[in-house]
Amino acid sequence: MGKEYPSVTLLHHYPDAFGRLLLIKPGDFDVVTVDHMYLAGVFNDQCGAIVGSLGMIPSADLRMNASGNASGCFGFYEPAHGSVPHRAGKNQVNPLATVLAAALLLRYSLRQEAAAAAVERAVDAVTRQYRTYDIAEPGTTLVGTAEMGDAVVRAITDAAS
Repeated sequence: MGKEYPSVTLLHHYPDAFGRLLLIKPGDFDVVTVDHMYLAGVFNDQCGAIVGSLGMIPSADLRMNASGNASGCFGFYEPAHGSVPHRAGKNQVNPLATVLAAALLLRYSLRQEAAAAAVERAVDAVTRQYRTYDIAEPGTTLVGTAEMGDAVVRAITDAAS
Protein backbone atom coordinates (compact mmCIF):
# COMPACT_ATOMS: atom_id res chain seq x y z
CA MET A 1 0.00 0.00 0.00
CA GLY A 2 2.93 2.31 0.68
CA LYS A 3 3.74 2.42 -3.03
CA GLU A 4 0.38 4.11 -3.68
CA TYR A 5 1.33 6.95 -1.31
CA PRO A 6 4.91 7.96 -2.04
CA SER A 7 4.60 11.06 0.17
CA VAL A 8 4.00 8.86 3.23
CA THR A 9 7.07 7.60 5.04
CA LEU A 10 6.84 3.97 6.07
CA LEU A 11 8.98 2.95 9.03
CA HIS A 12 9.39 -0.38 10.80
CA HIS A 13 10.43 -0.51 14.47
CA TYR A 14 11.00 -3.17 17.08
CA PRO A 15 8.36 -2.84 19.80
CA ASP A 16 10.70 -1.63 22.55
CA ALA A 17 12.29 1.00 20.33
CA PHE A 18 8.90 2.12 19.06
CA GLY A 19 7.53 2.48 22.59
CA ARG A 20 10.39 4.83 23.43
CA LEU A 21 10.01 6.84 20.22
CA LEU A 22 6.28 7.13 20.76
CA LEU A 23 6.91 8.73 24.15
CA ILE A 24 9.67 11.12 23.13
CA LYS A 25 8.48 12.04 19.61
CA PRO A 26 4.73 11.33 19.38
CA GLY A 27 4.27 13.93 16.65
CA ASP A 28 6.39 11.84 14.31
CA PHE A 29 3.58 9.27 13.95
CA ASP A 30 0.23 9.72 12.22
CA VAL A 31 -0.80 6.08 11.87
CA VAL A 32 0.50 3.07 13.74
CA THR A 33 -0.18 -0.52 12.78
CA VAL A 34 0.64 -3.38 15.12
CA ASP A 35 0.21 -7.07 14.43
CA HIS A 36 0.15 -8.22 18.04
CA MET A 37 -2.90 -7.55 20.22
CA TYR A 38 -0.92 -7.31 23.46
CA LEU A 39 1.44 -4.71 22.02
CA ALA A 40 -1.45 -2.83 20.47
CA GLY A 41 -2.98 -2.51 23.94
CA VAL A 42 0.27 -1.25 25.44
CA PHE A 43 0.81 1.33 22.71
CA ASN A 44 -2.86 2.31 22.85
CA ASP A 45 -2.50 3.17 26.54
CA GLN A 46 0.64 5.17 25.79
CA CYS A 47 -1.23 7.13 23.13
CA GLY A 48 -3.99 7.85 25.62
CA ALA A 49 -1.45 9.39 27.96
CA ILE A 50 0.07 11.42 25.12
CA VAL A 51 -3.23 12.93 23.94
CA GLY A 52 -4.59 13.30 27.45
CA SER A 53 -7.22 10.58 27.51
CA LEU A 54 -8.14 7.24 25.99
CA GLY A 55 -11.53 8.89 25.48
CA MET A 56 -10.07 10.73 22.48
CA ILE A 57 -8.70 7.77 20.52
CA PRO A 58 -10.76 6.08 17.80
CA SER A 59 -9.79 2.70 16.41
CA ALA A 60 -10.30 0.95 13.09
CA ASP A 61 -9.51 -2.65 12.24
CA LEU A 62 -9.58 -2.68 8.45
CA ARG A 63 -9.60 -5.46 5.88
CA MET A 64 -7.90 -4.24 2.74
CA ASN A 65 -9.93 -4.34 -0.45
CA ALA A 66 -8.93 -6.17 -3.65
CA SER A 67 -6.76 -3.20 -4.69
CA GLY A 68 -4.74 -3.54 -1.51
CA ASN A 69 -5.91 -0.33 0.12
CA ALA A 70 -8.44 0.61 2.77
CA SER A 71 -10.80 2.72 0.66
CA GLY A 72 -14.25 1.16 0.62
CA CYS A 73 -13.10 -1.76 2.75
CA PHE A 74 -14.85 -3.63 5.49
CA GLY A 75 -13.88 -2.37 8.91
CA PHE A 76 -14.62 -2.70 12.60
CA TYR A 77 -14.75 0.71 14.22
CA GLU A 78 -14.73 1.43 17.93
CA PRO A 79 -13.34 3.71 20.59
CA ALA A 80 -9.93 2.51 21.74
CA HIS A 81 -10.80 2.87 25.42
CA GLY A 82 -12.40 0.25 27.61
CA SER A 83 -15.85 0.32 29.15
CA VAL A 84 -15.01 2.56 32.16
CA PRO A 85 -17.43 0.61 34.37
CA HIS A 86 -17.04 2.86 37.42
CA ARG A 87 -18.49 5.75 35.36
CA ALA A 88 -21.18 3.75 33.53
CA GLY A 89 -24.67 5.21 33.76
CA LYS A 90 -23.42 8.45 35.34
CA ASN A 91 -23.32 10.67 32.20
CA GLN A 92 -19.56 11.11 32.65
CA VAL A 93 -17.84 9.09 29.92
CA ASN A 94 -16.19 10.94 27.04
CA PRO A 95 -18.06 10.00 23.83
CA LEU A 96 -15.56 11.58 21.44
CA ALA A 97 -13.55 8.42 20.68
CA THR A 98 -16.81 6.83 19.53
CA VAL A 99 -17.71 9.91 17.47
CA LEU A 100 -14.24 9.92 15.90
CA ALA A 101 -14.55 6.18 15.18
CA ALA A 102 -17.70 7.06 13.23
CA ALA A 103 -15.60 9.55 11.23
CA LEU A 104 -13.21 6.70 10.38
CA LEU A 105 -16.19 4.61 9.24
CA LEU A 106 -17.34 7.45 7.01
CA ARG A 107 -13.86 7.86 5.55
CA TYR A 108 -12.75 4.28 5.00
CA SER A 109 -15.77 2.03 4.53
CA LEU A 110 -18.34 4.52 3.25
CA ARG A 111 -15.94 6.72 1.23
CA GLN A 112 -17.53 9.90 2.59
CA GLU A 113 -14.45 12.06 3.10
CA ALA A 114 -16.38 15.34 3.37
CA ALA A 115 -18.67 13.91 6.05
CA ALA A 116 -15.70 12.45 7.97
CA ALA A 117 -13.91 15.79 7.87
CA ALA A 118 -17.09 17.56 9.05
CA VAL A 119 -17.29 15.28 12.09
CA GLU A 120 -13.61 15.87 12.90
CA ARG A 121 -13.99 19.65 12.53
CA ALA A 122 -17.02 19.56 14.82
CA VAL A 123 -15.08 17.67 17.50
CA ASP A 124 -12.22 20.15 17.21
CA ALA A 125 -14.59 23.12 17.50
CA VAL A 126 -16.54 21.69 20.43
CA THR A 127 -13.46 20.77 22.48
CA ARG A 128 -12.29 24.36 22.37
CA GLN A 129 -15.14 25.15 24.77
CA TYR A 130 -16.54 21.93 26.25
CA ARG A 131 -14.72 19.09 28.00
CA THR A 132 -15.62 15.89 29.78
CA TYR A 133 -13.95 15.07 33.12
CA ASP A 134 -11.01 13.26 31.49
CA ILE A 135 -9.91 16.17 29.30
CA ALA A 136 -11.12 19.11 31.42
CA GLU A 137 -8.87 22.15 31.50
CA PRO A 138 -9.20 25.60 33.07
CA GLY A 139 -11.28 27.90 30.89
CA THR A 140 -13.44 25.11 29.45
CA THR A 141 -16.94 24.06 30.47
CA LEU A 142 -17.26 20.64 32.11
CA VAL A 143 -20.04 18.61 30.48
CA GLY A 144 -21.28 15.05 30.60
CA THR A 145 -21.59 12.41 27.92
CA ALA A 146 -24.97 13.55 26.59
CA GLU A 147 -24.05 17.24 26.55
CA MET A 148 -20.82 16.54 24.68
CA GLY A 149 -22.63 14.44 22.09
CA ASP A 150 -25.31 17.11 21.68
CA ALA A 151 -22.64 19.79 21.23
CA VAL A 152 -20.99 17.80 18.43
CA VAL A 153 -24.34 17.30 16.69
CA ARG A 154 -25.05 21.03 16.95
CA ALA A 155 -21.62 21.88 15.53
CA ILE A 156 -22.18 19.57 12.55
CA THR A 157 -25.70 20.91 11.99
CA ASP A 158 -24.59 24.54 12.29
CA ALA A 159 -21.72 24.00 9.85
CA ALA A 160 -24.09 22.40 7.33
CA SER A 161 -26.54 25.33 7.52
